[in-house]
Amino acid sequence: MSLAKIDFIDRIQTLHNSIHTTEALQSRSLIDAPSNKTARMLRNGLAVVGFATLEDFIKKRASEVMLAIGESQVSFDSLPKKIQIATTYEAISSLNYQLSVCEKSEKVGYIQEHASKIASTATADYELTQHAFGYSQANINAETIKKILLSFNVKDPWSQISTIASRLNLTALPLKDSYTNAATRRHRAAHVANADTPQGDIAQFVQEAFAIAIGFDFMLSKALKHINNYDISYLGGTKKLEENDVAFRYVKFSGGRWKEYVEGRNRAYRVSNELNTLRIDAKSRAIASSQNYIEFDETGLISDWISN
Repeated sequence: MSLAKIDFIDRIQTLHNSIHTTEALQSRSLIDAPSNKTARMLRNGLAVVGFATLEDFIKKRASEVMLAIGESQVSFDSLPKKIQIATTYEAISSLNYQLSVCEKSEKVGYIQEHASKIASTATADYELTQHAFGYSQANINAETIKKILLSFNVKDPWSQISTIASRLNLTALPLKDSYTNAATRRHRAAHVANADTPQGDIAQFVQEAFAIAIGFDFMLSKALKHINNYDISYLGGTKKLEENDVAFRYVKFSGGRWKEYVEGRNRAYRVSNELNTLRIDAKSRAIASSQNYIEFDETGLISDWISN
């Protein structure tokens, strides 16, 4: 179970609830200047927190995959070349940056831990540093996400993420642009004194954040599965992963009932008045069919997913 995913869903749902239930976020009449200043500050704060939540998920999910690869039976020399590079000499820049921001009392222990993992890649019983991806700078930009997935032999990463989002009817927008716009919005909210983040932009970001996180996780998890299965064509780099390599099964609330769908079929596979039983069975069927599972709540917001 991905703790990164659990934390991400909780924080993004909290952001969604804050946007839709907190009256203090709404601008008042022009004569109510104090309330408007408070609302502007609160919206700017949510823009920063929301983007940081997505950044944090990207880093932590990549870290989880690094740890999982170290627990696999695949030799280090058999891993995709870009992963070998990212977890050895390229990781030095990440360690250097992390040393610059950690407490002085933690520096020796930190570098000993991660340097030993880098050194272990020369052995059969290796571990990978979980700070190989996303830890070399303060913020994660769109190119960082692209580089992570390219290292896992994903073809044209942002295109795959956007297409997955479109297949799930989350958004039809190019998500690289959405991420870049959110990063700019976050920067303005944090550093421009008179910045005013529209409430609608934050509400839209909730959907975009889910779309980016799911697309990223589905492709990364599919890559991990190819590694664990010792797929020679994938490990050697001749096979590139694309969005059509992943399939979906999902549960949503429609017409007053909970319905289980398989992508590509218009009719519901199962219908139930009670979510929990349907959820358990749908998850089992998704796992048995090598499908990814997505669950939407009664409002249409994503409440869970399982990468398979």
